[in-house]
Amino acid sequence: MKKIFLPVLIVVFLILVWDECFSQSKDTLPKNFFSLFGGVELNSTSILAGAEYEGVIWKKNKFLLGIKGMHVFKHRNGNLILYNGSNYGSSSFTAVMPTFHYFTTRRRKNNNGFFLYSGLGVGWRHESFEKKYYRTATSFETGVGLQFNLGSQVSMKLTNSILLSGENGIALTKLSLGL
Repeated sequence: MKKIFLPVLIVVFLILVWDECFSQSKDTLPKNFFSLFGGVELNSTSILAGAEYEGVIWKKNKFLLGIKGMHVFKHRNGNLILYNGSNYGSSSFTAVMPTFHYFTTRRRKNNNGFFLYSGLGVGWRHESFEKKYYRTATSFETGVGLQFNLGSQVSMKLTNSILLSGENGIALTKLSLGL
């Protein structure tokens, strides 16, 4: 599954970026958001970091639909470190999901201001502890954020969210750059 998943994710990413990157006009909402994030995995008290891409598919007034792919980099499981575990397990996580944004501030051309955010999709978790295994689960993410302009075609978003996938919960803080 690992050998097939990465090439499929790369192809989907390239299709979205190639079509949308060069078709933007001035004073419009960017269609591509690249994010870096940090967070805490709640059930294992693990500190983690990752990267994300979100492509905007549709925008109407205060509503926005997109699709995103995210990857949490490999990190050590914190609960094993806290309890002096001899074999430090590690985990990584990947998810793909459609997203929905609702901007709560008055209507603006670039949707600047506060927004509510949610997404529902599928996630894959890779764990290593004595042996390696993969889990697939439905993933749900919800949160709040703030979006503002950095220029005529560049926006920045700061988002705080919680991601639930299977029995795992991750609290995230994201910094996104929209181009």
